[in-house]
Amino acid sequence: KKATFLRNLPFGGFLQRVPFTWKKPPKNVLVIKKPEDIKSAIAMKTIIDFVRNEALLTPFVEPSVHSEFPETSTYDSVNPSEEIDLVISLGGDGTLLHASRLFLGAVPPILPFHLGTVGFLLPFDFNEHRETIPRVLEGNFSVTQRRRLLVKYLSAQKSEQEFHVMNEITLHRGGYTHLTNVNCYVNDEFFLNVRGDGLIVGTPTGSTAYSLSCGAAMVHPRVNSILLTPICPFSVSVRAIVLPHDVTIRLEAKTDSTAQLSCDGRCIPYELTKSDQIIISQAKYSVDTVNKFDEDTDWLKHINDVLSWSPDNTDPED
Repeated sequence: KKATFLRNLPFGGFLQRVPFTWKKPPKNVLVIKKPEDIKSAIAMKTIIDFVRNEALLTPFVEPSVHSEFPETSTYDSVNPSEEIDLVISLGGDGTLLHASRLFLGAVPPILPFHLGTVGFLLPFDFNEHRETIPRVLEGNFSVTQRRRLLVKYLSAQKSEQEFHVMNEITLHRGGYTHLTNVNCYVNDEFFLNVRGDGLIVGTPTGSTAYSLSCGAAMVHPRVNSILLTPICPFSVSVRAIVLPHDVTIRLEAKTDSTAQLSCDGRCIPYELTKSDQIIISQAKYSVDTVNKFDEDTDWLKHINDVLSWSPDNTDPED
């Protein structure tokens, strides 16, 4: 079965503004909730009933929660993208990141409802679901293309590991008290050495996450790029930088230095030593999240709302 969604492709350094188009009518909807959260569980039951009884589609849930919702279907493949046409996310930004991790290849469009805390990536209020879901199923919407990074961990001690990240990969000192010492290469050319608490390699989507708390700029998701952000660098001359989207980054720990690895906030049980390498490039497939208005309005409004730049939410010229 071929996926029922069409994907927009990058154009130069920016991603095109193209309305989303269903290749054929969607049939299967995967509903994902924030784990161990009563509010999300109640909302999930509501969405499942709506999808099955009113939208007349087949609701799917993850295998880990299928016993809680036996009236739904589930998947048994490693990559469920060939079975799922639309994903509905119920929770916070972390739930959306989890949804991204489920798909190693093409990712169905994700409709995110805000039931979490911060919500930089979540334009929809849950109370709007009865109006929003039919509009999306009709194809009357646009998406924000959120590029992912492909991370390869190469070690002489372990087999090669691959990860897809939507926000960032972080090399950090973890539980060690000493500084990390990491060399960074761009397209096989030495670029910089970072001594400090670590280094973040992130996407524009991730620029409102850990990178933001380290003092780097926020980058609009339509700016197709890769971000390097040092964490508490020892040298004040080391600053965050934005690189083109098509570069390949290689990270290596210097002699007598170790670093721990995290992907989208999840600790990976590996330590980067002098014989290991981390290779980072842009992944082939983006994560397309449904817009409430459009990618510019949604992004600017949420930055304003979450950071309270204009607490009264009024235009000073009005």
